[in-house]
Amino acid sequence: CVYQVHGGYQILYKIHAHSKIDHKTLWHMEGKEVGNKQSAASITAPGNYRSHKLDTDWILYRKMKVATHGTNGEELSRTIFNVYNRNKGNWFQNDQILETSYTDLKGAGTNFFSVDGDWGIGRNWFISKSYGGLFGGGCNGDHGWLAVTDCRDNPACNWDKGISGDCPHILTTGSTELNWTDANVKEAAILVVSACGEDYYGCP
Repeated sequence: CVYQVHGGYQILYKIHAHSKIDHKTLWHMEGKEVGNKQSAASITAPGNYRSHKLDTDWILYRKMKVATHGTNGEELSRTIFNVYNRNKGNWFQNDQILETSYTDLKGAGTNFFSVDGDWGIGRNWFISKSYGGLFGGGCNGDHGWLAVTDCRDNPACNWDKGISGDCPHILTTGSTELNWTDANVKEAAILVVSACGEDYYGCP
């Protein structure tokens, strides 16, 4: 089942920061429902969630929203995608953006823009501008908009560790791309993927 959240959007996937969830495996669990109706009932409800409808209902979806939220449910960032005639593997792309809180993202150049992201070093839901900066600089030159970093003993960069607490870390700039070491980068409490479509009371 999926449950109404705001304006017809339905929660299909939700992860809490610091919950030690393997969020990559959760997304890719074909045909599986993980969590319960309580965890899917609202953004701030405890528990991680995955709907089996991620694998079955794409013909019905029209828009998909990826949003980050603070502890009290306040929205820190959002991007809405056109997912008509798309599927679970090809909807999260720059050219599918309808609207976004990231004012400089639409049409921008990126080195990663995908759910799997830079899988080998544990950066998923990754919208990255560049690595290393114009003149090199390694980790201190990395720029982007959104990243969920996973659990590993030796992360590639210090910024992968987030600001505090256990993994995963949900990092967002909220507005414009930033260096990941910038003090204005926020660590969100929750990442939510929700959908609207023909059988979900229409799309706003």
